[in-house]
Amino acid sequence: MMRLNGISLTKYKAPLIYSLFLIFWGISLYFLIIIKIIDISTLKDDTEKARFKKKKMEKSITVLKRNLKELEEEYIEKKQEQVENAKRKKMNSFANLGEFESFISEEMANNYITLITIARAESIKGSDKVYVPYAFNGTYKNIESFIEELENSSKTITFSDTPFKLQKKENWIFNGKLATNILNQQSVCAVPEDSKLTYNKVSIKKIAGITVFLFNNKKYAILKFADGTSKYLSESDKITCKGEKYRIKIINNNVFLEK
Repeated sequence: MMRLNGISLTKYKAPLIYSLFLIFWGISLYFLIIIKIIDISTLKDDTEKARFKKKKMEKSITVLKRNLKELEEEYIEKKQEQVENAKRKKMNSFANLGEFESFISEEMANNYITLITIARAESIKGSDKVYVPYAFNGTYKNIESFIEELENSSKTITFSDTPFKLQKKENWIFNGKLATNILNQQSVCAVPEDSKLTYNKVSIKKIAGITVFLFNNKKYAILKFADGTSKYLSESDKITCKGEKYRIKIINNNVFLEK
């Protein structure tokens, strides 16, 4: 019989063994069951998180596919619209300047309009339209009918894009520009962007009106001043103003000074 400081251990042997058994069993139970339960619970949470992420990703993919489809449909729609606009523009436009002038000449003949002058066609950079200065005469009724027929024709022709004059002499005389669309603009003169200095900015006399006409393939301008006097200028004339030398440039019924 073992004694420890006068205490007998025999009577504690059974409880001690039982306690050790319970501790061993508890530890085994923890490692064999409890940890497994914790692992299963953790795995379940991870599975739920993965499932949630998967659903979120699937939703994002669905939204992305829908957006891509909408962009594709929008692109196709815009492309079709561009094609339709190009077809419409081609139908409403003239192939070249010669076709336009022939069309105008035929309409003039139909409405008993007499052509006085036609100047060189011009276009402003960045614009689809071409402007052709015309001067013609006829009765007021015939001119009105002529303008109405042109603006209601299948081709795009307008008179109101730029100012025009209609004055009464022996007959009514029209001076202005016909605006239209011409697909081949090789024979059209583009207005330079740097043509900023107009003749009226340097003229001492106030200019009341400018008449432009074409003669022998050269442009001329008649400047009518407010005091009743007038002055003739021709394209490429050289003048000196305030010590600077300029060349006359006649564009769109206006006179510019070009260095």
